Amino acid sequence: MFQALIFNENLYNRLPGIQAINAYFPLTDYPPFDSPYKSYQVINITGLNPPKTQLNFIKTATTDGAIFNSGFVDTRNIVIYLRINDKVDEVCEKINYVCQLKETVKFYYKTGDISVYIEGYVDSIEYNHFDKGIIAQISLICPDPNFKSDTENTFTRNFNGADVYSNFINNKVPIGILIQIAFNTSFNTSNIPFNLTISYGPKIEIRDLSILANDVLKISTYQNSIYAKIERPSSGNPPVQTINALPYITSDSNFNQLSVGPHTCTLAVTNDIGGTLTIKSRNEYIGV
Repeated sequence: MFQALIFNENLYNRLPGIQAINAYFPLTDYPPFDSPYKSYQVINITGLNPPKTQLNFIKTATTDGAIFNSGFVDTRNIVIYLRINDKVDEVCEKINYVCQLKETVKFYYKTGDISVYIEGYVDSIEYNHFDKGIIAQISLICPDPNFKSDTENTFTRNFNGADVYSNFINNKVPIGILIQIAFNTSFNTSNIPFNLTISYGPKIEIRDLSILANDVLKISTYQNSIYAKIERPSSGNPPVQTINALPYITSDSNFNQLSVGPHTCTLAVTNDIGGTLTIKSRNEYIGV
């Protein structure tokens, strides 16, 4: 058995108060939502398996066959098929309201073993109005093909100078992570270099940036959402000043995703620099 739900976060943020519940479209029973079986039911969902890869090969005049050049995993296309049993106009209106074309939605999927979601753009919505038994077809294109667990893994350590953390994460597929460092010491990276290296993952070195006590450095290595910024408390408006830290990251740094396997995090900074290191990640799945 499975449970499934479509959620439009943009719509949720626009709706006032209790009306925000209308941004959810349960495909099955999905607590706190009751089963919609009497009005409609899922008859099929495609696109849950690992997506197709695009492989590029080079042929040469002197070699049989071909030589592998490169490859990548394609976008994921999830298609949800619903049989509408009752209240046809009401159900169709609800689908069109939550699954607005060109907007992103989150597709949540639960089984007995996993609870995941994936973000996708609403590609098309089709109804076969003139067949016996109306079938609704909702197509989602997901640029990031991996399903993500709906709960975060959080690793937090206080530090005072250099430190090494072993086996803090053990992922099954390449994943992006969020790194957050809250400093309790002011220093200038021109004189005191700051380095954070994760084995088989990102390497970040910051130079020529003045860091103040209570600054928070935030780094993302998620595909299509790579950034490095400083959030600095301010007495003015807005109360938090955001500083782009990318220009201060050295050229030999990288924002690589974590490859498969256990990892070691090495924090290189002098002993008089302290703060809190937090690394957040989600379990990811190439198929469910």
